[in-house]
Amino acid sequence: PFENRSQREEDEYFSSGIHDDLLTQLAQISSLRVISRTSVAQFKGTTLSIREIAEKLGVATILEGGVQRAGNQVRINMQLIDAGTDAHLWAQTYDRELTANNIFSIQSEIAGAVTNAMRATLTPEEQQRMREVPTENMAALESYFRGRSEIDERTRPAIESARLRFEEAREADPGFALAWAGEAQAILLLSDSGSSYGDIPQDEAAEMARRLMEQAYALAPDDPQVLGVYGLLERSASNLEPALDYYRRSLVANPSNGEVLNWQRMAQFGAGMYRESQATAARMVEVDPLSKIALFNAAANLVNSSYDDGIRVEALLDRLEGLDRGYGLSARALVTARQGRVVESIRHYYEGLELDPGRISARRDLADTLLDIGLVEE
Repeated sequence: PFENRSQREEDEYFSSGIHDDLLTQLAQISSLRVISRTSVAQFKGTTLSIREIAEKLGVATILEGGVQRAGNQVRINMQLIDAGTDAHLWAQTYDRELTANNIFSIQSEIAGAVTNAMRATLTPEEQQRMREVPTENMAALESYFRGRSEIDERTRPAIESARLRFEEAREADPGFALAWAGEAQAILLLSDSGSSYGDIPQDEAAEMARRLMEQAYALAPDDPQVLGVYGLLERSASNLEPALDYYRRSLVANPSNGEVLNWQRMAQFGAGMYRESQATAARMVEVDPLSKIALFNAAANLVNSSYDDGIRVEALLDRLEGLDRGYGLSARALVTARQGRVVESIRHYYEGLELDPGRISARRDLADTLLDIGLVEE
């Protein structure tokens, strides 16, 4: 994560937005393997060395930097570091007037420089994507950055606020496809479905989101984020075949998007494509190795499968417990239940809920397990 070097703490969303945009741009370069931002976010303000971070992520190279803005100027410092030797492969400082065009221009220059430094190659299509400018409106871009920061919190108040930010962004620039898609995603996450965070009836949310996504798709039919959210919409409407097609197209353009991989995994499972769902779960933890959601879902998906060699799933559970012991114990409880070790599973559920009493899904699963063995009162 880039360091916010501005005077104002509220500019944190701005440096995060630039970081996430650049990460997405680099991830669309097929000759690079890029770790998803969910895992990268674990190292905000870290005291770990470059080598230690690289070992945890399983990478050879680290890009770090800082963003500072003052008035109508922005400065972005970047350096690309070989984690094995601590040698600087490339470094550059960019001082520009603060405009949306300049922000995207800097990001494209950085992506090109990183590609050259790592001796990677760019296809003509990738070169074209790097030159694209999603919006020339700075107010729209700032509202969008705020919305992305808030929607990632995955709480109802934050998603409701993000919805308004994306609406502000598309009103400031009606041609900003990502703002239309962002508002649609926020609405889908505020539905009353079991995996969402709000109370908008699911059919109503899908109808509202579809109007927004039709506009987003008309503006940017090949953008990986637009395609991913369109897949989320179709899945919410139980249209699994088109959902899977949108996810496939999104991941061709950005194969390192852990969020879209997770959505694809759920759609594959819902379509009865169990082997494909397991393969996606395994891929998910490769590109997002420190995502708690990815680790939980991968362990749950891969247990008792051909991927489960007695070591792999256990390693995923150990890693998750190291990040969040309560969540890890809930995952371990689910896995041991599926392995038929019911007493052990119940013990893990109770231990996890002592640490994290508000984890409702674990409490529900524990209740189901107790009912299955006749402990009705418990």
